[in-house]
Amino acid sequence: MLAAAGFMNPRRRQNVRIERYPTVRDFLHAIKAIGASASVASPSGRIGLRRLFHDMFQHYETRYGDSNGILATYELLLLHGFAPK
Repeated sequence: MLAAAGFMNPRRRQNVRIERYPTVRDFLHAIKAIGASASVASPSGRIGLRRLFHDMFQHYETRYGDSNGILATYELLLLHGFAPK
């Protein structure tokens, strides 16, 4: 990718990090704090949105959570290259 863009000596480093959050809500607040956002695909009113999130939180915590909360896995890609002179 970097070489195709004209960078010399491209390097790629990959790192996987696992974080634990008490709840799905805490996870969403954490990723929002670092700049992540989402759009909602036309829920029917505020009550519909609240119900959607409640159901999603419950489903995710039931399926992926345990008594210690939920795990989130982040895959970090670090790319480095030198611009030609």
